[in-house]
Order: sequence, then structure tokens, then C-alpha cells
Amino acid sequence: MIIYAERKGPFGWLLEKISGRDELEEMAGLKKPDSGLPVNLWLDDSHAYVHGRHSKRIKFQGDYGNNTNRSNLFSMTISKDDPQIPVKQLPKLRLSAKDIDLIKTFVKNNADLLDRLSDEKITFAMFIRQMKV
Repeated sequence: MIIYAERKGPFGWLLEKISGRDELEEMAGLKKPDSGLPVNLWLDDSHAYVHGRHSKRIKFQGDYGNNTNRSNLFSMTISKDDPQIPVKQLPKLRLSAKDIDLIKTFVKNNADLLDRLSDEKITFAMFIRQMKV
């Protein structure tokens, strides 16, 4: 699938060809030391949920490594009450139940901010300043 996007540049309107767009490119990375969590997170800060035609969600790394491992990412819905990991992903998940609960608590505590970040009502910097760890 090829998507074209108009962007206004210094030389007028440019037509940019975006091919094979990766959802992670539309998400902001939040490293372990910044979140206080045992895994890295990726947060939608540019309507990725609209482009991907799915509910608002975060992505988290399914291992404890410091570097991004794109083949080991999992989704979690944004919810104040009960964030969910898609059932089909659960058998592949290799994190402890305690660490999954930590991620869920982070999402619950920051659901309003994550929601606003996804809709570009706040910037990633604003999220960092206001998030609850």
C-alpha cells in the first residue's frame, strides 16, 4: 500500500511518498528509566490508532532488554479500568505477571493523558511532565 501525504515545506507544497509505513514511526518511545517500568513503551502521539484502524493503545516490549526489539512488541488498550492485551498475543508474552500489572497500573494512572496524547491535544513533552510513575 502506498500513501501520499502533502506537506508544506520551505519551497512550497511537496508531495511525499510514504511506502510501507511502520506504526512505530508514529509512536513516541518511552524508555525504562523515564517511566520507572521494567520495559520500554511506545505511545501513540500522532493519531496512529486512526491510521491503523484500531482502538487507542500503547505498545510495550515483551522482554527486559534496553534496546528496541521490534519483533517482540505487544499491545495494550488504553483504559482507566481494565487495560487489555489481545488474547492472541498472550501465549507469546514472556513477562512476569507482576510486571504486566505494573504496565497496566501505568496505563490506568495515565489513561487521560495517553488519550489526549493520542489525539495530539498534548505534546509528548507535556505527557512526560505530567505522567504518574
